[in-house]
Amino acid sequence: MSYAYAALSLALLVVAARADLPAIIPEPREVVTLDGALDLAAPVDLVLDDVDAPAASRVIDDCLATGGNGTPVRLSLIQDPELGPEGYELVIGASGVEIGARTTTGLFYGAHTLRQIVEGSEGELPLCRIRDWPAMEWRGTGYTVTQPEQIRRVASLKLNLIVWEVSGQYESPSHPELAGDRSLRELAEICAEARRNHITLILEVQSFGHAHWLLIPHPEMRADPESTHTINPYAPGVYELLEDVYAELIPASGVPWFFPACDEPWQIDEWCHEQGLDPARVVGEHIARLAEIAGALGARIMVWGDYLLKYPEALTYFSPEDVVIVDWQYDPVEEYPSVDLFVEAGFETLVAPSTCPREPLFPEYDDTGDNIVHFVADGQRRGAIGMLNTNWPTGPIPFDALWYGWALGAEASWSDEPVDRAGFDQRYFRQRFGADTEAARELYFQWAEANSLWPRQPAPTAEQLLERLARTDAVGVHGMPGSASIEAVDALAERARELRENAADPDLRGWRDLASIAESITRSLYPQRRNGLIEEAYRRLVEAETAADREGFESALDAAGQALRAAQAALREDESTARRIVTAALARLDAAERPIDPAEILGLGTPARPVAAEVDVLACHRVLGEPELAPAPHGESGVIIPEAGTGVEVSFRVLRPGQVRIWALLRHSAGIWEDGRFARGGRNGVYDGKYGLRLDAQRLTETWFGEELNPDDDEALRWAVLYEGNLERGGHVLSFETQGVNWAIVERLVFTRDPGWRPE
Repeated sequence: MSYAYAALSLALLVVAARADLPAIIPEPREVVTLDGALDLAAPVDLVLDDVDAPAASRVIDDCLATGGNGTPVRLSLIQDPELGPEGYELVIGASGVEIGARTTTGLFYGAHTLRQIVEGSEGELPLCRIRDWPAMEWRGTGYTVTQPEQIRRVASLKLNLIVWEVSGQYESPSHPELAGDRSLRELAEICAEARRNHITLILEVQSFGHAHWLLIPHPEMRADPESTHTINPYAPGVYELLEDVYAELIPASGVPWFFPACDEPWQIDEWCHEQGLDPARVVGEHIARLAEIAGALGARIMVWGDYLLKYPEALTYFSPEDVVIVDWQYDPVEEYPSVDLFVEAGFETLVAPSTCPREPLFPEYDDTGDNIVHFVADGQRRGAIGMLNTNWPTGPIPFDALWYGWALGAEASWSDEPVDRAGFDQRYFRQRFGADTEAARELYFQWAEANSLWPRQPAPTAEQLLERLARTDAVGVHGMPGSASIEAVDALAERARELRENAADPDLRGWRDLASIAESITRSLYPQRRNGLIEEAYRRLVEAETAADREGFESALDAAGQALRAAQAALREDESTARRIVTAALARLDAAERPIDPAEILGLGTPARPVAAEVDVLACHRVLGEPELAPAPHGESGVIIPEAGTGVEVSFRVLRPGQVRIWALLRHSAGIWEDGRFARGGRNGVYDGKYGLRLDAQRLTETWFGEELNPDDDEALRWAVLYEGNLERGGHVLSFETQGVNWAIVERLVFTRDPGWRPE
């Protein structure tokens, strides 16, 4: 330690009064605040005491103008074993600033603490002494963080680990069939940028489960021939290919670590059963082989722990010296005893909570925040050496929505005490949003409300939606799936704009993040907004056609026009076909007088008299009774009915009475239903009467038409006529309760008035 540094520290210790510090994340371990403030004279004089610390110097240069003879800011290497390899001591005294640490990493973290104090102060820095070091050796996040600004922002939280999955993302010189668009040189530069910011960036390649990158071009290596998910470790050539990939990626990463993943190899259980093999041995020997491959390249591996928890004996096949285990658990509980299995077996273990294990648009921080805090604290008590905060969204979650969770994980893994969420929130939102802390906090977490609006299936384009709606001439579908209202999201976006406009400092990072979140989520929900408007117009048009009086007709027609005009305004320029169709429908509405041809209203610009109208079975079916095995979706419009479960009924409404023929495309099999799926096993040539058909309580018998469409398959696929006769105007119910068929699929339902119509 320099003489000036020691003297400054001693002078500070004799002062007893306290002054508040700005919010610092993660919260420092030891803080002594003092009376008085340092008035910075810029540009400051950055003094390096026989140390090359480019990352720390850059942080200071970014927050304080350097290169002058103003206030001295000194960086020094000191001998203080208590600080450890990443700890630091920061002293802000009346005459200058001193940062001391055993390593340049400690200086880097001390510089980031100084930066937060500078950013949270108004010109004068409060006098203080801070001694700080992390509780856990590894503190990281698993995500595709590739841009320099993103990497530096991760580092600013004093996180030192990034796991980046590159499966199928890079161009392999030795295996061009493994398609990817990033060169090894690009990967190497990103990894080097991480190292420049004192982050170990470990490349992850799925090497057991989730191995689509490998098994799509190499089907001969699949554990299940029909699945691209799980590698067969006994397949010829598997390890030779993985050796080639590892030999490219480990040197590119520049660190002696690699992440073969090995989580959720679901098909390996059945494969082992078929081969008469012990799955614990297969899993254990596979990980041991991967550790051997990486070890020959000078790297140690990390693997996920889920299948090692399932088969604990697998741990006996490889050494703790070669493998670190990452235990992922996403439930917000108080204790996580799974850690004990690995620690007691001698393995270094990281705990892996999640910022977003399933949410499509915004993390549910009520649950995931507790998962992060509790898992990291309990993991420390049980001997875990680090944390990897994972992120697995099911939709286009905004990147800026993740930082709260990452900051919370940084706090939890730096501290040796459980995090107080209320105190952390106060510091986090005060640092990110300034004086508007509470309003920003409330609005920030409200974005989770958008998750309920995300569709379970991809939203159709406007053209597809209009085409589907236009298929109803004689038949109007009950239960057409309508989009949930997105008024709440619009209100949140408007509230975010208002708060930022009135904020004391609208350029703070938090406000910029919130604006980005609002824009991203609003943009992601555009298809729902568009579809909701078009479906609302369709519903109003049906109401107009079926109205019993002119007043009701005109009211519904007016509402339909408003919805169509809103849809027209919402449609984007690249959806020119949809805009043209809606514009044509608007022209007809503007000129409409009763009576209006319902075909023109319902057609929305399509031919006036479709020869057939198709009902979306999946959209309007209802399950009968309380099944042991519930009917399930099949494809985009069909529904599966297992005999072991129960039937379904399809509701529809006839708008114009008369002769109608009901066609159905049906599948059926003598196969076996097992474990929630079909295990095919033979054909059944006797089908008549097996569907238990009823139309409005009248029993029906299907009449089969033509030949089977898939004669070489184990299941039948064939058209049938279910009903031919008069249907009155109003609601009707068609029900299916299969009998003597192991399982059936109602794939399509088509209604037609044309007796000559035949399926293609």
